[in-house]
Amino acid sequence: MRTNYASAERKCNRNLAMCYIIYMICGSYFHKCICTSRTEEQRDFLHYRELKASEQERMEDKVIYAMDKQDEDFLERLSELNCEAAIRKTETGYQVDFQTGGFETISVVLKSNGNIWINRM
Repeated sequence: MRTNYASAERKCNRNLAMCYIIYMICGSYFHKCICTSRTEEQRDFLHYRELKASEQERMEDKVIYAMDKQDEDFLERLSELNCEAAIRKTETGYQVDFQTGGFETISVVLKSNGNIWINRM
């Protein structure tokens, strides 16, 4: 049985949308950030686009708040570094790693309940 794309039900995965928000916002604290997988970036972006604007804003504020809790010296160092972001599924949710080649690296853990925390390495 063939399904017409136009009639296919579109579904938004909130966790994948949040992965895109984490990538977009946390990556903006670096001098330059690229995703290691263009396919994952585009997939997550599509889920992000399916959210209502008010929901996008609420989720973005959550990530900004978490980043703003980091000390200013750390954020200043990030602004001088380039990084590669990798998004991966874990047993309890998702994780977005920002690799800088051995300098300041952060890993943002997204639990399936929507909670996030930032690990500095």
